[in-house]
Amino acid sequence: MYETYPGPPSPVIIYESGFIHLAQSDDLSYLRIPNDKETENFWKNIDEFNVWSWEKEYANNDIFDGLVGN
Repeated sequence: MYETYPGPPSPVIIYESGFIHLAQSDDLSYLRIPNDKETENFWKNIDEFNVWSWEKEYANNDIFDGLVGN
């Protein structure tokens, strides 16, 4: 994967065993323990967005984002 944005890499949100972990870079991470209502809302949103049917990766070869390939 190529990062074409000139800033820091996009953060990754990880939900595991009731914890939300935000990994922004190798040097910075944030751990937050949601309360029961927040956890319930999180899973409700996941279901409403139908995340379970999403593909693992999407690509659109018709979009040129400034990365020049050979």
